[in-house]
Amino acid sequence: MVGNKFRQLSSTKNLLIRCIRKISTFFGIWPLTEDMEIKKRTWRSIVIFFLLALRLLSHTTFLFTHSSAAISIKGMTFLWIMNAATDQIRIYKQVFENEKQAKSLRSFFETNHLSQLEVQDDYSMKISSNTEKNARLAYVAYMALMTTAFIIPMIDDMSANYLAGGFSTSMNVTIVNTMNMAVPLNVETNPIEWFCTFFFYFFSMFFQMLILVPQQDFILFYIVYHELIHWRILKSRMLNISLIINNNNEDEAYVGSLEKEIYENLKECIRYHNFILKFHKEIQNIYGFLFKTIYFLVVIYACCTALMLTDSRAGNLNKYATLLAATYIYLFSWTMFFSQLKHASGEVGEVAYSLPWSCMSKRCRQALAMMVMRAQTPVGFRVYGSIETSLETMVQIVKGSYSMYATLNNFN
Repeated sequence: MVGNKFRQLSSTKNLLIRCIRKISTFFGIWPLTEDMEIKKRTWRSIVIFFLLALRLLSHTTFLFTHSSAAISIKGMTFLWIMNAATDQIRIYKQVFENEKQAKSLRSFFETNHLSQLEVQDDYSMKISSNTEKNARLAYVAYMALMTTAFIIPMIDDMSANYLAGGFSTSMNVTIVNTMNMAVPLNVETNPIEWFCTFFFYFFSMFFQMLILVPQQDFILFYIVYHELIHWRILKSRMLNISLIINNNNEDEAYVGSLEKEIYENLKECIRYHNFILKFHKEIQNIYGFLFKTIYFLVVIYACCTALMLTDSRAGNLNKYATLLAATYIYLFSWTMFFSQLKHASGEVGEVAYSLPWSCMSKRCRQALAMMVMRAQTPVGFRVYGSIETSLETMVQIVKGSYSMYATLNNFN
């Protein structure tokens, strides 16, 4: 019955959310358990958890057993280790902290989604429609980026061995273990065993790059995008108050129905502002670990791929160039998105401060002063408690990853 009630919400009926829910439910990573029995969902999540743990163990073993390998190989192996480890954290949070995420996601669709706004003016309805269109375009663009970062390295690994004759039984050529995995199979001379290992590697990377990370990241994007639109709607309502005042006599204090209308609008804006702040705090508390994994992995990816790209002994340059480009596009997209959120929240305070308070009644001035006080500081997301997600942070990340790259390159 709970599931039927949830699916009847207008906020969950759009094609994008239904698609994400079905994909995530099939792999057991959809937080809301009404779409499948909790035991079934947990079982699927645990299976994926152990598959990723097996890959993590394989990469770690490879790194320790190939201590004399080139630093580019060590860098790629370390990259996959960090990648698998952070995905383990994602799955762990999904399984053992599912209740918190489910409660947050249900609250979003029931109260925080734009379709659930109590006051639906023309601007709100128009921007809500555009939000769903933009979200679909963003999802397609994001999946295209992740698919490119997934397909090109895979093709590069296959083609490198194929062109070298590694898959030919008539040629005595050693197959290059581009997967950097230690397995109890003869992957260097036996093509069949190499393909068996490659299939496991392919499936784990497919789940990671095209299922787990995109679905979780996009749910986060979708929720934060709604917060961004809430700030813009609040700004629009504050501007409507200014419009009401400017269309009337500004020399005399407002009385009667007009004064009451302005006061009620100000009260509604204060209530709406508190609603958005509560929404923002909930996002930070529930999805803070995703912010940490995003920015942590970007530094590792940027450092390791740059090192391998400039290492003269490293092959498969298309693979490393693709990963490096995708990393910076990924970082830039999130950073610009978070910067827009902070800018939109800051504009609310600016609009409130610019309202013609001198011609308002006493209680309207008091309400406006309260609004200005609460909105004077723009909101933003923080990583590790103190690092703000901004353009300045992005520059520092790029500098930090380059410094790590330069340090490692000196040891090469």
